[in-house]
Amino acid sequence: MNSRKQIVFPKYQKVLEQLGENIRLARKRRSLTTIQVAERAG
Repeated sequence: MNSRKQIVFPKYQKVLEQLGENIRLARKRRSLTTIQVAERAG
């Protein structure tokens, strides 16, 4: 696995954080684990 830290530009940081939060909330509402979501996403 690649151990280098990825650079995220500040203007995209907030967008990515909001996306992650939306995914987390949707997952919790549906009572899914992160593994289940990852399997479904492929």
